[in-house]
Amino acid sequence: PNPFGSETAIRFTLPARSDVRIDVYDVSGRLVKVLTVGEYPAGDHEVIWEGRDEGGNDVAAGVYLYKMECGGSEALRKMVLLR
Repeated sequence: PNPFGSETAIRFTLPARSDVRIDVYDVSGRLVKVLTVGEYPAGDHEVIWEGRDEGGNDVAAGVYLYKMECGGSEALRKMVLLR
């Protein structure tokens, strides 16, 4: 859901096995959290972001972006965290 409170799920479907990387950035472009890096099988998947940075600290409410790289393509989406 967007906006979200304590956590949000990023769902995606892969038509074939693929390397996937999902990163969360703040609006300044700084990396906040690497959510996943690895190979995923074909099918439906879900990665959870709990509104924390790499150090495990809660991040401030606001707008964040996640970038998903998969199979040579990229997608960038906006998320709004409410506390």
